[in-house]
Amino acid sequence: MTEVRGHHVPRAALDELRLGATTPADIEARFGAPDERGADGALTYRYAKVRRVERRLVGLSLPSSEQVEEHAVTFRFANGALSKICETRS
Repeated sequence: MTEVRGHHVPRAALDELRLGATTPADIEARFGAPDERGADGALTYRYAKVRRVERRLVGLSLPSSEQVEEHAVTFRFANGALSKICETRS
């Protein structure tokens, strides 16, 4: 089972944004308040995908473990319009 925590920014939503046209207000209207506002006006959203792994051994249920993948999407702007989208994960 996979759970998403935080401001999930789906890939399909990124494809709908337009460089040179999308404004910071457009980003906030779509994704809500950012987790971080950069001094340069960049908006950063963070989320984690948490996957729970259940383990069984001959009818015994062992403690489950979690695999966490951290994501960040940063939107950068020039002259009031979207200029770059930076995605990171760890």
